[in-house]
Amino acid sequence: MTWYEKVLRRLITVMIWLSGAGILAMIAVTFIDIVFRLLRIRFTGAVDIVQIAGAVSIAAALPYTTAVNAHVAIEFVLHKLSHRGRLVMGSIIKIMTIALFVFAAHRSFLYGNDLRAHNQGTMTLRFPMCWMMYMIAVCLTVVVLVVLYSLLKPRKELIKL
Repeated sequence: MTWYEKVLRRLITVMIWLSGAGILAMIAVTFIDIVFRLLRIRFTGAVDIVQIAGAVSIAAALPYTTAVNAHVAIEFVLHKLSHRGRLVMGSIIKIMTIALFVFAAHRSFLYGNDLRAHNQGTMTLRFPMCWMMYMIAVCLTVVVLVVLYSLLKPRKELIKL
């Protein structure tokens, strides 16, 4: 296993644990909010916390989903092609995916800069939102690295499901 594979696997593992922690945070905050409402106590910022945890969970799960090929694929079209046609079409799709995610990561980083420059925060807690966009940019960059790995080593799986 190369150093690239080791680093990428560790990044993906950390991100999937972060995603799971975000889901647990959403469950815990929602549960506490419901209990507090039954007791007629306000939980200020519950919506903000759930929204942040949701964004973190989705963004951090993308690299793992890409690594285990758990995303939606155009299998119907690919099965109609020959083996060589599938390789060519798969490579074209991966190159387009890399371009799309590089663009999205770059725009997320720029949007994070814009949020930081304008001191934007969440609605209730006024928690800074720029770090979320930076985290999303990092996650999208890791997706690019995963797709690049699968493009360079099409027969080798990075992570087995």
